[in-house]
Amino acid sequence: MKLYLLLGLVLLATPVLANTIPLLALTEQGEIRDGIVAELTLETRRGTGRVFLDTFPLTRVTTQTSMRFAQQVACSVLEKDCKKIDFFFTVRAPPGIIGGPSAGAVATILTVATLEGKPVKDDVAMTGTINSGGAIGPVGGTLEKIEAAQKKGITTVLIPPGTKTQNQQGVDIDPIQYGKEIGLKIIEVATIEEALPYFLPNYNARPHISLTIDTEYADRMKRIAEGLCADSSEEFNNGKYYAAASACFRTRVTNARTNPTEENASLLQKDIKTFEQELLQHEIQSLTDVQTIMMVNERIRETKEAILNGSKSNLAYAKQRLYSAQLWSTFLGTPSPPQILRLKEGCQHKIAEAEERYSYVVSITPPLATPVRTTLDQAYTFHTDEDFIDCLYSASKAKAEANAIMGVIGIREEALPSVLRTKLNVVNQEIARGQTKGVFPIIGYSYYELAESLSEDSPTTSLLFAEYALEFATLNTHTDTFPAHETYQYVFFGIGSLLILIGGIAYVRNL
Repeated sequence: MKLYLLLGLVLLATPVLANTIPLLALTEQGEIRDGIVAELTLETRRGTGRVFLDTFPLTRVTTQTSMRFAQQVACSVLEKDCKKIDFFFTVRAPPGIIGGPSAGAVATILTVATLEGKPVKDDVAMTGTINSGGAIGPVGGTLEKIEAAQKKGITTVLIPPGTKTQNQQGVDIDPIQYGKEIGLKIIEVATIEEALPYFLPNYNARPHISLTIDTEYADRMKRIAEGLCADSSEEFNNGKYYAAASACFRTRVTNARTNPTEENASLLQKDIKTFEQELLQHEIQSLTDVQTIMMVNERIRETKEAILNGSKSNLAYAKQRLYSAQLWSTFLGTPSPPQILRLKEGCQHKIAEAEERYSYVVSITPPLATPVRTTLDQAYTFHTDEDFIDCLYSASKAKAEANAIMGVIGIREEALPSVLRTKLNVVNQEIARGQTKGVFPIIGYSYYELAESLSEDSPTTSLLFAEYALEFATLNTHTDTFPAHETYQYVFFGIGSLLILIGGIAYVRNL
């Protein structure tokens, strides 16, 4: 009797919320591939933030990973701490289902609905991956899934942008027009927040917030730009001080390398040592201080690497890079409320997130994962040395680099500007929301500004910096992150864009 009573109390103390949504999928039996409507169910209960997936039949690892990413994005959209909730996803489908990441977007919708305690409409379906910032990415088999939805009585299907034409036996077909012909409404949606009202008619989307530049940041960044720019530039005059400083730094390096002067390596090393001792005098009290040290230390490391090479050209670069580090240090002591900084925990948490994304990239396109691995290994080195600020910085960059690669898989080159604009809009709002909480991410905003300035001339490099910006914009006062935003695909992709993007990861060092 006592055992039954105890079990009863445990059950009462562990409330369960459950919800179900149609899941568009593909089946494959021999040479025949067909669309189906499976069932995706989610149950939540008190726990420790774990994510489970039960599938019958079994699906691929990418499907399991997508469920975890969906949970993270949903918690971020709701700005909800999900560390004390366990998530149990269940997929029920006929034999032959093709596993993959295409369930990511609809799983995110289901997670939001379940956390909100609201049922989803059963006559709406969706296909698409879920990418960082809640962006929806392309998938395969769209036409087959549309046909399956029509047979199941679904009236509306949401699809990712940029997938209007599908090639079927050599014939170009517009899914939106095709849907009209068979009595379905096909709608393109770019983000989860755009999709939610179709599933939850009374869903209150987060309002748009106007982004304003923090005056303290603008004043200090202007001084950095003035220190690097001999002449004003168009970006400087438009108040884009980081972009201006970045361009001016590259110009200074080019000029220094073209007309190198005799630089003394030992004197530069002495200057570095003196500067590092000055940095130790500053007490790290806020997230702004943490981010300042991240940017300063990166420049010091690059200065030391250039000195080791010893050539006139590299010594010229080293002198300019050290000067840049000294300018950035002016952000230390920026007025900000003291914050709790759990740096070790933040470093470890970020490494785990980056490893998760790296594993996904390497499972899809192994060669392109190499630069991510390099950045992630650097984070491990910092962790071993108990340099948790630089560990957090490198792990954050590794995660962003993985997201950038995954974000262009399946994207046609002509659709890249639209994808980039969606990502920049997401970053804009993340920074604006952070401001409402009294946080202005100096790295996040700086990279956002640079991504904007590069968007027309170099969209792939811009996308990389947009991912960096998003990652650092969501770094919170406990040096964790808001639940992460992620990305994953398995369909065809533009090799050219990916290679350019990998080149962007090795982008010429800029401010």
